[in-house]
Amino acid sequence: MLTLLIGFGFFFSLLLAFSVFLFASFIFPVWTFIDCIQSAKLTPRNKIKWALVIGLFWFFGSCIYGLVASTRQIFRWLSALLLTTVLGLMLLALYMIPHSLRETPVEISHTIETLDHTTTPESSPEDRDKLKADLGALQLEADGAWSHFNQQLIAKDLNKLLVLMLKDGRLAGSDLKDWTAKFESRHVLDRRALEKYIQELKNRPATQSGGGSPAAKAAGNPEKLWANYSRQDETSKLLTRPV
Repeated sequence: MLTLLIGFGFFFSLLLAFSVFLFASFIFPVWTFIDCIQSAKLTPRNKIKWALVIGLFWFFGSCIYGLVASTRQIFRWLSALLLTTVLGLMLLALYMIPHSLRETPVEISHTIETLDHTTTPESSPEDRDKLKADLGALQLEADGAWSHFNQQLIAKDLNKLLVLMLKDGRLAGSDLKDWTAKFESRHVLDRRALEKYIQELKNRPATQSGGGSPAAKAAGNPEKLWANYSRQDETSKLLTRPV
C-alpha cells in the first residue's frame, strides 16, 4: 500500500511539473498574446510593440506584458508568480551545481588519506608518491574557475574511479596503470565514455562470479573495457555528425 502511494505521489508530481511547464511555455504566452491583440486600452502601435515583445521573448516577454501593460489583474498575479518560480529555480540550480562541485576537493582529500591505509603490493613507494601528487593536481583543478567547468566534472569522475579501485583496501598494479593513463589524458577524455566505464567497473565484483552483461564481462581487463567504450563513443559521434 505504501509503495502504491509513493508511486502515485511520484506520478502526480511529474504530472504537475509537466502541467506547469506546458502552461508557462505555451498556454500563458499565447493567452497574453491574444489579450494584447484584443485589448481596447492599447493603441494600435502599442499593440504591435507588445506583440513583438511577446513573440520574441515568449515566456519572459509575456510576463513583462502581464506586469506592465495588461490591465487584467489575473495576468499580473500569474506573471509575478511564474517569474518568481522560474527565477527561484534558476538561482537554486546556480547554487546546487557549484555546491556539488565544491565537495570534490574534499572528496579527493579523503581519497589521499585513504591511500595511507591502502596496500599496493604491485607498486613501488615512488608510484604511491606520484599517485598522491596526481591527486593533488586533480584537487587544484577541481577547485578551479567556472571557465574549467568540464574539467571539474572530469576531476570528480576520476576521483570516483580511484575510490572504486580502492574499495577492497588494496590497489592492483593494473588499476594504478589504468587510472594514471586516464589522469594523464584527462584534458581530452570524454565524460560520457568515462561515466559508462565507471558504471561497468562497479559491476566487476558480481561479474567475476560469472554474471553480468557482455560489457561487464570485460571489466577484468580495464584496457579492453575502456577501448570498447571509446569506440562506442566515436561511433555515436560519427552517426550524429551533420552532413
